[in-house]
Amino acid sequence: MKHYFFVFFCWNLISCSEKTSDYTFEIQNFIDQREYKKGGDKSISVSRKSGFYPTNFKLIISSKEKGQLFYTLNGKLPRIGSSYTFKVDSGISTEKLKVEKIEDIPTTSNIEDKHPWKKSTGVPIEGYSIRVARIFKDSILDEKTFNYIINEILCFKPVESVLINIDRNCLFHKDSGIYVFGNSKKGNFEFKGLKGDKLCTWEYFDKSGFSVKSLQSKLSIHGLISRRNSQKSLKLKSIKKNGIKRFNYSFFKNGPKKFKKLILRSASSGWGSGIYKDCIASEFATGLNFEVGKQKPVAVFINGKYWGVHFLSEKIDRHYLQENFKENPQEVSIVRDNLNADHGDSEAYRRAINYAKNLDFGIELNYKSFKSLVDIKSYIDWFISETFFQNKDWPCNNTKLWTSKKSTKWRNFLIDLDACFSEPHKNYLERAYGGHIEEGDQLNRCNFLIRNLMRNKGFRNKFNKRAKELLVSTFSHSKLKPIVDKYHKTFQHPAFSYWHFKRWNDPVEEEFHSFQINLIDWVKNRQDYYLKHLSIFMEDGKRLSKSSFVPFKM
Repeated sequence: MKHYFFVFFCWNLISCSEKTSDYTFEIQNFIDQREYKKGGDKSISVSRKSGFYPTNFKLIISSKEKGQLFYTLNGKLPRIGSSYTFKVDSGISTEKLKVEKIEDIPTTSNIEDKHPWKKSTGVPIEGYSIRVARIFKDSILDEKTFNYIINEILCFKPVESVLINIDRNCLFHKDSGIYVFGNSKKGNFEFKGLKGDKLCTWEYFDKSGFSVKSLQSKLSIHGLISRRNSQKSLKLKSIKKNGIKRFNYSFFKNGPKKFKKLILRSASSGWGSGIYKDCIASEFATGLNFEVGKQKPVAVFINGKYWGVHFLSEKIDRHYLQENFKENPQEVSIVRDNLNADHGDSEAYRRAINYAKNLDFGIELNYKSFKSLVDIKSYIDWFISETFFQNKDWPCNNTKLWTSKKSTKWRNFLIDLDACFSEPHKNYLERAYGGHIEEGDQLNRCNFLIRNLMRNKGFRNKFNKRAKELLVSTFSHSKLKPIVDKYHKTFQHPAFSYWHFKRWNDPVEEEFHSFQINLIDWVKNRQDYYLKHLSIFMEDGKRLSKSSFVPFKM
C-alpha cells in the first residue's frame, strides 16, 4: 500500500488512451510542438525548445553569426579553457551529458536543526540546464540558457514549473554559496543584502510543459527560521532590463500582471505533514475583508535538478499594495504586532494600540476613537479566519497590517498559515481570548485588544453575525470541499508527493497521507465545532463587559 497512489497514477496516465498507438501519437505530437521551425534565432538556436520530454534526444545548437559556441552544465558562464566549459560539436546527446549531483550537497549544519538535511534516496528525473555562449576572439557576444527535463510522467503534470539556472557557486560554494551552511559562523544562508543577492535566469513553464516566460532576476534566501531548513524558500527580485523593472506576466488567475518580487516558498513548519497548509488556507480565505497573497504549488528545478514542491507566492510588501491596489509605495505604512514598521511610519498604529491599552471600549466614545484608525470589518474577518483555521503560530506572531494616505485605516494581512489545521474540535477562540473569564484575569499582549473590543456590545454583535455568515458561506463544507479535492488531485502526482519525499528524504510519507485524510474530516466538521465555541466566546464577552476595565501595561 505504501506507493499505491503512485502506481495508480501511472496506470491512469497510460490507460488514458485506449490504444498504445494513440498514446505513442500523443507523445510524438508533444515532441513535435517543441521543435523549432527552420531558421530560428539567428544568434543562438537549438533544435528543441526548452521543455519537458519523455525520452533523451540529440540536441543541435547552432548560430549563423560569427564566433564559436560553448556551453556549461553548472550554471556558470562559459569560459574557454575551464574544466566545466565544453565546445558545441555537431550534436549533443542528452543521455551522455554529465551533470554534477548538487542534490547530494548538504544544505544545513545538521546541528540542532529542526529539519536537518538528509541525502536524497533518488528521483527518476534527468534534467539539464545548458548555458550557451557565442564567443569570438575571447569575447562573449551573446549567451542563452536552455532547460530540458527528461521524464515521461512530467510531460503531463497538474501544475506549472519553475526552472532556475544559476552559477552553482552562488548556492553551494563554502564561502559564498547562500544555500549551504558553509564557512560562516551563523551559516551562509543568513547572508542578506548584496552578499545574499545572486543573479539567475529562470523559465516559467505551463502545465503542458511549454516555456511561457524567460526572466532574469536576483535570487536570495527568504524567511527567518526556515533558512535553516534543508529545503529553503527563495526570493526572486526583478532587475531592470530594457527599461522594464518588473516581471511582466500573469502568474496568478485574477491577479496583477506585474511583480517586483515573487517568493518560492518551502513548506516550513508544514513540512512534516501538511506541505500545502499555507497555500490551501490562503485560498480558503480569498475574497474576505483583508489582504491575502495569491500562491500556488509549482515544481522547481535548479540547474536541471528536481528541487521539489515550492509555492509560487506574491511577496507581501509595499510593492504588493502597488501591484494590487495601485497604492503609491512611498505613501504606504506596514507594521507588525511588535509595533515596528516594516515600511513607512507606525505612529498611527501605536496610537490605536494605546487606545486599546488605556481606554475602556465599553464606552462608545472610546470605541469610536479606535474605529477611526482601524478597519473593524477587516479585523473581524482576520480574527475569525485565524481562529477558524486554528493557527498555532498566532496571535503573538504573524500579525501584519497596512495603511496609506489613500486608505487611511489600518487593514490586516493574512500571512504564514503553515501551522494551521489541528483536530476540528479544538477551541482556538478560547486560546486567542485567554481562557474563560471565571479563571481570572489573563490579560497579556496577545489578547488585550480582543478582550477590550468584546466589552463593546456593538462589536460583539458584529463579530457574532459575521462569524455565523462565514460558517454558511466562505467557510462552509460545500465551499471548502472542492478546494480540498483539487489539492488532493494535484498531490496525487508523484512530483508533488512521492518524488518530493524521495528528493528530501522527508517528510514521512505516511504522515502526509494522514494529513490529507484528516483535512477531509476537518472541512466537514470544523463548522459545527466553531459554532459551539462561538457561543461560549460570546457569553464570555458579555460577562467581561460587566467587569471592571483593567488597563494593560506591558
